[in-house]
Amino acid sequence: MATGRGTLPVAILLSLVLWGGTAYDWKNVGALVSCTFIAYLLIEFNTQFSLIRTRTTLPTSLYLLFYSSLPFLHACGTAAAISPLFLLLLFFLFKSYESPRAPVAVFHTFLCLGCIALLDAYFLYLAPLIYGCMFYLRTFSIRTFFAGLLGSGLPFWLLIGYGAYQQDFSFLTEVVRSLTDLRAIDYTQLAFNQFFSWAVIALVGIVTGLHTLRASYKEKVQTRVMLHLLIVMEAGVNLLLLLQPHHFNHLMSVLMVITSLPAGYMFSLTFTRYTRLLTVAVLVTWILLCLLNLWMHFYHF
Repeated sequence: MATGRGTLPVAILLSLVLWGGTAYDWKNVGALVSCTFIAYLLIEFNTQFSLIRTRTTLPTSLYLLFYSSLPFLHACGTAAAISPLFLLLLFFLFKSYESPRAPVAVFHTFLCLGCIALLDAYFLYLAPLIYGCMFYLRTFSIRTFFAGLLGSGLPFWLLIGYGAYQQDFSFLTEVVRSLTDLRAIDYTQLAFNQFFSWAVIALVGIVTGLHTLRASYKEKVQTRVMLHLLIVMEAGVNLLLLLQPHHFNHLMSVLMVITSLPAGYMFSLTFTRYTRLLTVAVLVTWILLCLLNLWMHFYHF
Protein backbone atom coordinates (compact mmCIF):
# COMPACT_ATOMS: atom_id res chain seq x y z
CA MET A 1 0.00 0.00 0.00
CA ALA A 2 2.74 2.45 0.94
CA THR A 3 4.51 2.16 -2.39
CA GLY A 4 1.37 1.69 -4.50
CA ARG A 5 0.37 4.10 -7.22
CA GLY A 6 -2.99 4.75 -5.61
CA THR A 7 -1.61 6.20 -2.38
CA LEU A 8 -1.09 9.76 -3.61
CA PRO A 9 -4.39 10.09 -5.54
CA VAL A 10 -6.30 8.87 -2.47
CA ALA A 11 -4.42 11.34 -0.25
CA ILE A 12 -5.17 14.18 -2.68
CA LEU A 13 -8.87 13.26 -2.80
CA LEU A 14 -9.19 13.09 0.99
CA SER A 15 -7.29 16.36 1.34
CA LEU A 16 -9.57 18.15 -1.12
CA VAL A 17 -12.64 16.87 0.73
CA LEU A 18 -11.27 18.19 4.03
CA TRP A 19 -10.26 21.50 2.50
CA GLY A 20 -13.64 21.89 0.80
CA GLY A 21 -15.43 21.32 4.08
CA THR A 22 -13.43 23.92 6.02
CA ALA A 23 -12.66 26.67 3.48
CA TYR A 24 -14.98 29.66 3.75
CA ASP A 25 -13.00 32.56 2.28
CA TRP A 26 -10.05 33.42 0.07
CA LYS A 27 -7.63 33.35 3.02
CA ASN A 28 -7.42 29.59 2.56
CA VAL A 29 -6.29 29.86 -1.06
CA GLY A 30 -2.75 30.91 -0.13
CA ALA A 31 -2.38 27.95 2.22
CA LEU A 32 -3.78 25.61 -0.46
CA VAL A 33 -1.29 26.88 -3.05
CA SER A 34 1.50 26.53 -0.47
CA CYS A 35 0.41 22.98 0.35
CA THR A 36 0.35 22.04 -3.35
CA PHE A 37 3.82 23.52 -3.91
CA ILE A 38 5.22 21.64 -0.90
CA ALA A 39 3.71 18.38 -2.17
CA TYR A 40 5.57 18.89 -5.46
CA LEU A 41 8.80 19.87 -3.67
CA LEU A 42 8.70 16.76 -1.47
CA ILE A 43 8.61 14.57 -4.57
CA GLU A 44 11.51 16.48 -6.11
CA PHE A 45 13.37 16.42 -2.80
CA ASN A 46 13.26 12.64 -2.60
CA THR A 47 14.12 12.29 -6.29
CA GLN A 48 17.11 14.62 -6.03
CA PHE A 49 18.66 13.09 -2.90
CA SER A 50 17.29 9.51 -3.11
CA LEU A 51 16.41 9.41 0.58
CA ILE A 52 14.11 6.43 0.00
CA ARG A 53 15.43 3.57 -2.08
CA THR A 54 12.09 2.62 -3.54
CA ARG A 55 9.89 4.73 -5.80
CA THR A 56 7.22 6.16 -3.50
CA THR A 57 5.12 9.25 -2.92
CA LEU A 58 4.37 8.35 0.69
CA PRO A 59 6.10 11.41 2.28
CA THR A 60 3.94 13.66 0.11
CA SER A 61 0.82 11.66 0.95
CA LEU A 62 1.51 11.81 4.68
CA TYR A 63 2.09 15.55 4.53
CA LEU A 64 -1.14 16.17 2.59
CA LEU A 65 -3.21 14.07 4.99
CA PHE A 66 -1.89 15.61 8.18
CA TYR A 67 -1.81 19.20 6.94
CA SER A 68 -5.36 19.03 5.56
CA SER A 69 -6.58 17.65 8.90
CA LEU A 70 -5.49 20.84 10.73
CA PRO A 71 -7.92 23.61 9.69
CA PHE A 72 -6.38 26.11 12.11
CA LEU A 73 -3.31 26.23 9.82
CA HIS A 74 -5.29 26.95 6.66
CA ALA A 75 -5.73 30.71 7.17
CA CYS A 76 -2.18 31.83 7.92
CA GLY A 77 -2.08 34.57 5.25
CA THR A 78 1.40 35.48 3.99
CA ALA A 79 2.93 33.12 6.56
CA ALA A 80 1.87 30.26 4.28
CA ALA A 81 5.16 30.93 2.48
CA ILE A 82 7.20 29.80 5.50
CA SER A 83 6.86 26.05 4.93
CA PRO A 84 7.90 25.97 1.23
CA LEU A 85 10.77 28.36 2.00
CA PHE A 86 11.94 26.05 4.77
CA LEU A 87 11.85 23.04 2.45
CA LEU A 88 13.88 25.02 -0.09
CA LEU A 89 16.28 25.84 2.76
CA LEU A 90 16.79 22.12 3.40
CA PHE A 91 17.18 21.47 -0.33
CA PHE A 92 20.03 23.99 -0.69
CA LEU A 93 21.60 22.87 2.59
CA PHE A 94 21.75 19.27 1.37
CA LYS A 95 23.05 20.43 -2.03
CA SER A 96 26.12 21.78 -0.22
CA TYR A 97 27.18 18.28 0.86
CA GLU A 98 30.88 17.90 -0.13
CA SER A 99 30.24 20.27 -3.02
CA PRO A 100 33.04 22.37 -4.56
CA ARG A 101 30.41 25.14 -4.85
CA ALA A 102 29.29 24.84 -1.24
CA PRO A 103 29.40 28.64 -0.57
CA VAL A 104 26.78 29.18 -3.29
CA ALA A 105 24.46 26.53 -1.84
CA VAL A 106 24.99 27.87 1.71
CA PHE A 107 24.24 31.41 0.51
CA HIS A 108 20.90 30.24 -0.91
CA THR A 109 20.23 28.26 2.29
CA PHE A 110 20.54 31.34 4.44
CA LEU A 111 18.78 33.50 1.87
CA CYS A 112 15.73 31.29 2.45
CA LEU A 113 16.21 31.70 6.20
CA GLY A 114 16.36 35.48 5.82
CA CYS A 115 13.14 35.48 3.79
CA ILE A 116 11.46 33.35 6.47
CA ALA A 117 12.72 35.78 9.13
CA LEU A 118 10.84 38.61 7.42
CA LEU A 119 7.64 36.68 8.14
CA ASP A 120 8.66 35.36 11.56
CA ALA A 121 12.00 36.51 12.97
CA TYR A 122 11.94 33.75 15.60
CA PHE A 123 13.21 31.32 12.95
CA LEU A 124 16.58 33.10 13.03
CA TYR A 125 17.29 31.14 16.22
CA LEU A 126 17.71 28.10 13.94
CA ALA A 127 20.82 29.69 12.37
CA PRO A 128 23.29 28.13 14.89
CA LEU A 129 21.69 24.73 14.30
CA ILE A 130 22.10 25.13 10.54
CA TYR A 131 25.76 26.04 10.99
CA GLY A 132 26.11 22.94 13.15
CA CYS A 133 24.57 20.84 10.39
CA MET A 134 27.17 22.24 8.00
CA PHE A 135 29.91 20.62 10.11
CA TYR A 136 28.17 17.27 9.67
CA LEU A 137 27.84 17.91 5.93
CA ARG A 138 31.57 18.76 5.76
CA THR A 139 30.87 22.15 4.21
CA PHE A 140 31.72 24.52 7.06
CA SER A 141 34.57 26.94 6.33
CA ILE A 142 35.31 30.64 6.59
CA ARG A 143 33.85 31.11 3.09
CA THR A 144 30.61 29.28 3.85
CA PHE A 145 30.31 31.06 7.22
CA PHE A 146 30.33 34.48 5.57
CA ALA A 147 28.20 33.19 2.70
CA GLY A 148 25.57 32.34 5.33
CA LEU A 149 25.79 35.83 6.86
CA LEU A 150 25.44 37.46 3.45
CA GLY A 151 22.52 35.24 2.49
CA SER A 152 20.53 35.82 5.67
CA GLY A 153 21.23 39.57 5.57
CA LEU A 154 20.38 40.16 1.90
CA PRO A 155 16.57 40.43 2.34
CA PHE A 156 17.10 42.95 5.13
CA TRP A 157 19.58 45.03 3.09
CA LEU A 158 17.09 45.19 0.22
CA LEU A 159 14.35 46.32 2.59
CA ILE A 160 16.67 48.88 4.18
CA GLY A 161 17.18 50.37 0.73
CA TYR A 162 13.44 50.44 0.16
CA GLY A 163 12.94 51.93 3.63
CA ALA A 164 15.49 54.66 2.87
CA TYR A 165 13.58 55.48 -0.30
CA GLN A 166 10.29 55.61 1.58
CA GLN A 167 11.91 57.17 4.68
CA ASP A 168 10.15 54.57 6.80
CA PHE A 169 12.05 51.93 8.80
CA SER A 170 9.14 50.73 10.90
CA PHE A 171 9.42 47.22 9.43
CA LEU A 172 12.94 46.85 10.92
CA THR A 173 11.61 47.83 14.32
CA GLU A 174 8.96 45.15 13.98
CA VAL A 175 11.54 42.48 13.06
CA VAL A 176 13.77 43.39 16.01
CA ARG A 177 10.78 43.46 18.34
CA SER A 178 9.67 40.04 17.11
CA LEU A 179 13.18 38.62 17.56
CA THR A 180 13.54 39.92 21.10
CA ASP A 181 9.97 39.16 22.16
CA LEU A 182 10.86 36.10 24.25
CA ARG A 183 7.84 35.57 26.44
CA ALA A 184 7.44 33.41 29.50
CA ILE A 185 6.48 29.87 28.51
CA ASP A 186 2.67 29.77 28.53
CA TYR A 187 0.81 26.82 27.05
CA THR A 188 -2.63 28.07 28.14
CA GLN A 189 -2.92 30.01 24.87
CA LEU A 190 -3.04 26.71 22.95
CA ALA A 191 -6.38 24.98 22.45
CA PHE A 192 -6.78 21.28 23.21
CA ASN A 193 -6.91 20.34 19.53
CA GLN A 194 -3.60 22.16 18.97
CA PHE A 195 -2.00 20.22 21.84
CA PHE A 196 -3.37 16.96 20.51
CA SER A 197 -2.21 17.72 16.95
CA TRP A 198 1.28 18.59 18.19
CA ALA A 199 1.41 15.41 20.30
CA VAL A 200 0.42 13.25 17.32
CA ILE A 201 2.96 14.79 14.92
CA ALA A 202 5.70 14.75 17.57
CA LEU A 203 5.01 11.11 18.46
CA VAL A 204 5.06 10.05 14.82
CA GLY A 205 8.34 11.98 14.44
CA ILE A 206 9.92 10.34 17.50
CA VAL A 207 8.92 6.78 16.51
CA THR A 208 9.92 7.12 12.86
CA GLY A 209 13.06 9.09 13.76
CA LEU A 210 14.28 6.39 16.14
CA HIS A 211 13.63 3.76 13.49
CA THR A 212 15.50 5.82 10.91
CA LEU A 213 18.51 6.16 13.20
CA ARG A 214 18.51 2.41 13.79
CA ALA A 215 17.94 1.31 10.18
CA SER A 216 19.85 3.94 8.19
CA TYR A 217 23.13 2.04 8.53
CA LYS A 218 22.00 0.15 5.40
CA GLU A 219 22.10 3.35 3.35
CA LYS A 220 25.06 4.99 1.65
CA VAL A 221 26.88 7.66 3.63
CA GLN A 222 25.25 10.67 1.93
CA THR A 223 21.73 9.37 2.49
CA ARG A 224 22.49 8.47 6.11
CA VAL A 225 23.88 11.95 6.81
CA MET A 226 20.83 13.66 5.35
CA LEU A 227 18.36 11.45 7.22
CA HIS A 228 20.16 12.16 10.48
CA LEU A 229 20.10 15.90 9.81
CA LEU A 230 16.35 15.79 9.19
CA ILE A 231 15.91 14.27 12.64
CA VAL A 232 18.19 16.92 14.17
CA MET A 233 16.21 19.69 12.46
CA GLU A 234 12.96 18.12 13.65
CA ALA A 235 14.26 18.15 17.22
CA GLY A 236 15.29 21.80 16.83
CA VAL A 237 11.83 22.88 15.67
CA ASN A 238 10.21 20.96 18.52
CA LEU A 239 12.54 22.73 20.97
CA LEU A 240 11.51 26.12 19.58
CA LEU A 241 7.89 25.08 20.00
CA LEU A 242 8.49 24.10 23.60
CA LEU A 243 10.21 27.39 24.41
CA GLN A 244 7.88 29.82 22.59
CA PRO A 245 4.46 28.23 21.96
CA HIS A 246 2.97 31.54 20.71
CA HIS A 247 4.73 30.77 17.38
CA PHE A 248 2.78 27.50 17.25
CA ASN A 249 1.12 27.76 13.81
CA HIS A 250 4.29 28.70 11.94
CA LEU A 251 6.48 26.09 13.62
CA MET A 252 3.83 23.38 13.39
CA SER A 253 3.49 23.81 9.63
CA VAL A 254 7.27 23.41 9.27
CA LEU A 255 7.38 20.44 11.65
CA MET A 256 4.96 18.46 9.47
CA VAL A 257 7.13 19.01 6.40
CA ILE A 258 10.22 17.65 8.16
CA THR A 259 8.42 14.74 9.86
CA SER A 260 6.90 13.47 6.62
CA LEU A 261 10.32 12.47 5.25
CA PRO A 262 11.55 10.09 8.02
CA ALA A 263 7.97 8.78 8.35
CA GLY A 264 7.86 8.06 4.63
CA TYR A 265 11.26 6.37 4.88
CA MET A 266 10.07 4.03 7.62
CA PHE A 267 6.69 3.05 6.18
CA SER A 268 8.06 2.64 2.64
CA LEU A 269 10.99 0.37 3.47
CA THR A 270 9.89 -1.61 6.53
CA PHE A 271 7.38 -4.43 6.18
CA THR A 272 7.03 -6.18 9.55
CA ARG A 273 4.17 -6.95 11.89
CA TYR A 274 5.23 -3.98 14.01
CA THR A 275 5.04 -1.51 11.13
CA ARG A 276 1.68 -2.93 9.97
CA LEU A 277 0.27 -2.38 13.45
CA LEU A 278 1.85 1.07 13.56
CA THR A 279 0.33 1.93 10.17
CA VAL A 280 -3.13 1.01 11.45
CA ALA A 281 -2.51 3.02 14.64
CA VAL A 282 -1.44 6.07 12.61
CA LEU A 283 -4.51 5.82 10.37
CA VAL A 284 -6.85 5.54 13.36
CA THR A 285 -5.11 8.46 15.07
CA TRP A 286 -5.40 10.51 11.88
CA ILE A 287 -9.16 9.86 11.77
CA LEU A 288 -9.46 10.96 15.42
CA LEU A 289 -7.35 14.02 14.63
CA CYS A 290 -9.64 14.92 11.73
CA LEU A 291 -12.79 14.51 13.83
CA LEU A 292 -11.41 16.56 16.72
CA ASN A 293 -10.14 19.42 14.55
CA LEU A 294 -13.29 19.50 12.42
CA TRP A 295 -15.46 19.61 15.53
CA MET A 296 -13.34 22.40 17.02
CA HIS A 297 -13.37 24.27 13.71
CA PHE A 298 -17.13 24.28 13.35
CA TYR A 299 -17.68 24.84 17.08
CA HIS A 300 -15.63 28.04 17.01
CA PHE A 301 -16.94 29.06 13.61
